[in-house]
Amino acid sequence: MDINIGKEWRFMDTLYNTDGSITNYSKAWNFACENHVGQKYGNKPYLFHLQSVVNTAISLGYKDEEILMACALHDTIEDTDVSYTDIKDFFGKKVAEIVYCVTDELGRNRKERKSKTYKKIYDNPKAIVVKLCDRISNMHEAMGTENYNLRLIKMYLDEHESFVDGIYNEDSLELTQKAWNDYNSVVLQLDYMFTDINDTLKHIENE
Repeated sequence: MDINIGKEWRFMDTLYNTDGSITNYSKAWNFACENHVGQKYGNKPYLFHLQSVVNTAISLGYKDEEILMACALHDTIEDTDVSYTDIKDFFGKKVAEIVYCVTDELGRNRKERKSKTYKKIYDNPKAIVVKLCDRISNMHEAMGTENYNLRLIKMYLDEHESFVDGIYNEDSLELTQKAWNDYNSVVLQLDYMFTDINDTLKHIENE
């Protein structure tokens, strides 16, 4: 399936090798597109989110093909009929492991699911990068004009401490530091926005 990625796709060199053949990343992107077809991310096609996560990784300077492939595939096990074995057979064990690590575990509530999942991510540096790019993308979208969501902004702020405690691994900082720097920057933006809105609402209530 050929995907028309549009003008907003900034990094065309990830799609083709120098000899013109399709890259492994492009194969992963097409696979993700096929399996997420019909799904929505807010009021947008789900591919918008996948593209945003990949773009986040590349904008931070990540060129590792396994990271970019896993960014495209990161929700396939969780949100489609694709299995770990499918990912391993098509794209290799290393990519499958990254996708497996960022796939939510079962639990009685969100806190329990995330706690179990973070334990998998912690020991896989590339999974930490993918998860950070996913969270950065989600936070930006929560602040955006089209899918602005105050509830999600508050949720990400409330989860900040447990998120960092769960996946921050000093031994992986050589790879993950630039993603952490961007994540922390976006959290500050969220906090500023939420505080500003909260103060405005309080002022209105007191009038």
